[in-house]
Amino acid sequence: MYSFTGQLELLSPSCIQGEIDLDITSRKRGNPNFKPKWSGKTKVVRLPAKWVNQAIRIVSQWDSGEYADIFPPISSKIQEIDVNQLRLDPKRFQYKIIHGQSGSTGSLSGVRKWDDNLAGIILVWVDPSDGLTYVVNDHNRANLAKSLGANTLVCRFIKAIDAAEARQIGAMANIAEGKGTALDAAKLFRDKGITQAHLVESGICLKEKIAKDGLALAQIPGYMFDRVIDGSLEQSVAIAIGSSGLDCDRQGELLKLIERSNRAITLEMISELADTVRASETNSVTQMSLFGLEVINQSTAIYRAEVQAGIKRQLRRESRLFKTVGNSRNAEELQKGNNHIDQQTSQAISSQAETVLRHFDLLKNQVGPISSAINHCVTQLANGKPKSEAIRECLMLISSEVEAMYNAKIVALP
Repeated sequence: MYSFTGQLELLSPSCIQGEIDLDITSRKRGNPNFKPKWSGKTKVVRLPAKWVNQAIRIVSQWDSGEYADIFPPISSKIQEIDVNQLRLDPKRFQYKIIHGQSGSTGSLSGVRKWDDNLAGIILVWVDPSDGLTYVVNDHNRANLAKSLGANTLVCRFIKAIDAAEARQIGAMANIAEGKGTALDAAKLFRDKGITQAHLVESGICLKEKIAKDGLALAQIPGYMFDRVIDGSLEQSVAIAIGSSGLDCDRQGELLKLIERSNRAITLEMISELADTVRASETNSVTQMSLFGLEVINQSTAIYRAEVQAGIKRQLRRESRLFKTVGNSRNAEELQKGNNHIDQQTSQAISSQAETVLRHFDLLKNQVGPISSAINHCVTQLANGKPKSEAIRECLMLISSEVEAMYNAKIVALP
């Protein structure tokens, strides 16, 4: 082993000097007792002064049996690194609300065999203050490599001015790869003020569920976010509220309405409630009172959201069903079973369901026949009429109104 003898001495503003013991154990092929000619000798070494801290660390690690590379890695380059050189410090480098002491969340806990071909590339950063190489993302894989006896990992060295920037780069990489959770992503977005525009600029797909849900959770008030973390508010409900586009005060009122209701509130209903509130800020909308609007009470708002969600669900179902049936290949398959399929009618029903849905969404919160039909259905529900029957009648009336308003022939819906 190498070992450090004496003290490092500053020779000039740019150079330091010390002595390294060169008693290196080596084995020559066929002669296990072979020793190199420099065994037992020392050698003076000179290094740039800017490496003084790293040099002290390196020689102390040699004495303790740890491995370190005296030459710093090249930033932004991919290199194969000894796993013993990689340091784990999840408190500094991980945006994880829940993780183990080593940063592992257990996502790879079922893996029992290491395969270099499946290992991928992890991001690492060299801290200039101590010269150590730290893992900044994929702590799970680094832990797995160590536990399964892997010798090296393929690493990309990132450029970052400090640990905070390295942490953010690692977190964004996880989000781009669909790793982590929506809560982890939301924590990053909230702490750093990251918006949808920032994600687009960074090349992160907004269709990625973690990014999309994380953005929604980043929009809710702080007290609501804390409730999601402690489990007193369902994450799916918070995402629906955060996706509404409402300001924090309106979001709070929406949550109060949801939690005070004695009816089961679906995510579809939350979306409809948010639509009504949002429309009320710009339109002379609806004939009901919701969060300070004019007429009815808040329980009616829940009924209305339930009706609107039910109508949209039925229209989407019909559109998908008859589009599938109207497909030429599907129609041929069904006819093999002695089923008579009117392909043209099926395609027409699908198209017309989409038309009704589009106009329903446009007009549901505006004073007029569509809103009146919804209000009539709400009254029937409040008076005890079965929901399925009330919504079916409302849908027939709305389809007729759309036909009359736009002079579009609507095929009778079964």
